[in-house]
Amino acid sequence: LCISSNQCLVETEKKERTYLLPQDIDLKKYINTNPNATGFFSDINQTQYDTLQRWKKMLADKNMVTDWTKFHDLLLLRFMRARKFDIEKVQLMFTKYINWRKEAGVDDIETFDFSEQLNIKEIYPHGYHKTDKQGRAIYIEIISQCNIDQVLTRSNEERMMKYYVKEYERTLLYRFNCCGIKMGKISEQSLTIICAKGLGLSMLTGKVKKIYEIASDIGQDYYPEMLGNMYIINAGFFFSAVWSIVKTFIDEKTAKKIGVLGSDYLTELKKHIEMEDLPKILGGTCECKHIKGGCLYSDIGPWNPEGGLEQVYTPEIFDKVK
Repeated sequence: LCISSNQCLVETEKKERTYLLPQDIDLKKYINTNPNATGFFSDINQTQYDTLQRWKKMLADKNMVTDWTKFHDLLLLRFMRARKFDIEKVQLMFTKYINWRKEAGVDDIETFDFSEQLNIKEIYPHGYHKTDKQGRAIYIEIISQCNIDQVLTRSNEERMMKYYVKEYERTLLYRFNCCGIKMGKISEQSLTIICAKGLGLSMLTGKVKKIYEIASDIGQDYYPEMLGNMYIINAGFFFSAVWSIVKTFIDEKTAKKIGVLGSDYLTELKKHIEMEDLPKILGGTCECKHIKGGCLYSDIGPWNPEGGLEQVYTPEIFDKVK
């Protein structure tokens, strides 16, 4: 039974598709009696479900959400988990998010042309590259090779922020969903690898700190619960010492997702990633020779099977996932 024209449209679209997307999930089928349920769609208890329904009514009454396909239950649960299902705190976070989306023009961010992307990657190696053994998208950064002065010469803070937002949106709307289609189940998080080889104090201060704070704030405030696991590799004594202090200020749940590894990191990474899916520069066997610049220029994965930064992101790419 459709309770709105929007829901009817979703049901019709779902029947025409051969794969599931997050908006298709019926949470009622996953309710359990676990008092310590995680709050993910597949592990939600009655109290969490009821709390979500109360919040959705609040959003509807305030006319904050009218498109429940776009702001589906799995997206809303990200905010609820981030604020431990405290409705008042969730509402504050979500209100800030909605206002920010309007101010930043997020709905049209795919039209933003980050024409300097290739030039930025030369001095700030980063990118999405294939998937881990769970089918999650892998994101990689060689943070120690980031030359922030040159980054801000070739671009600026405003454009870098828009670039980060565009990539977050692509990950949420396309990369995760394509990974899910490939696996045959919903995918909600990624695995991140940060290479800290040679990282010094200068990388944690000044302009560098500011740029990373911009990216971090966007992620924490507007794209919560996207991180599945993070591995900081090639962490020397300096970084390890700093991390021992920093982690005391990080939410325990987040801190548990982050592993700090030395130069012998491959032993751990092999548990989670096939070597053919890890770039050779990090000890794997993949080189992406068909892509100019190699693996971190490829953006290769279920969302972009052939690789290449020229991929056009539209819903039609879901039909191409095999």
